[in-house]
Amino acid sequence: MLTTLSLRNNPFSDLGIIGQRLRALEVLDLSDTEVATSKNNEIQLVSFASLVNLTELYLVKVQAHYVENEEQTTLPKLKVLDLSGNLITPSNFNFRVFRSLPVLEELYLRNCMMGTLFVTDIRQDMPSLKRIFLDGNNFDCNLLQKLLAHLNDRGIVAPGQSNKCQIGYDNLQGLCCKSYDDYYPPVIPQSGPATSTTKESVGTTTSIMSTTSPDSIDEIETKGMDTDGESSTWIIILVVIALFCLAGLITAVVLFKMKVKRHQQVPTVDDVSHEL
Repeated sequence: MLTTLSLRNNPFSDLGIIGQRLRALEVLDLSDTEVATSKNNEIQLVSFASLVNLTELYLVKVQAHYVENEEQTTLPKLKVLDLSGNLITPSNFNFRVFRSLPVLEELYLRNCMMGTLFVTDIRQDMPSLKRIFLDGNNFDCNLLQKLLAHLNDRGIVAPGQSNKCQIGYDNLQGLCCKSYDDYYPPVIPQSGPATSTTKESVGTTTSIMSTTSPDSIDEIETKGMDTDGESSTWIIILVVIALFCLAGLITAVVLFKMKVKRHQQVPTVDDVSHEL
């Protein structure tokens, strides 16, 4: 009759025993365990099929790269699913995998380092979704802007918690996104005569995907530091030039003194006393 079980931070991998003996579970926390590494880095929703009363499932940092539901397993009461901290491969990830979670309200995809996300109509995949957490990913600003518009039109909140973003990133509604690739902020309506813009504001779309390959954070930080590197190079060049000028000035002064000494008259009378 156990309803809550946390095995967080344990070297646990056998989901079979949970499904066979703990079918009354409502809250299950398997974060930082080996439930995915023992299955080729996959999270297989069919592993939880017997937990028909499950309402909250936490799978944070289980080293999963894939989320699979080929059997279309239904978890009829699951409301919260947390997949944060898993480096999910975006090319194999689609929201259709959650179509058999009819009452899912909160989906956590924090710090999954995804640069691409495929969405058609999120309401078809998760009709009950209220909140989705996307901070800590690697979306460019154009993609994120379209995605947020898509979610807003369907009444889904994407909370942002970032106050400051790294070099090379912009803050968009509390979410950090890559600032290059011709990102144009949303046009803010102003009173008075309309002004023309060179770019149209990005509207909502029914199909959202990134066409650029995501860079790593380290690469972005390197690009952001190019300006500082150029400044340091110019400073070094100026210092070298100044040293050459100083050396030339000293050489000129020495030569001038030698020339003056050669032109002095030689004394005719040896009136200098010499000490023997």
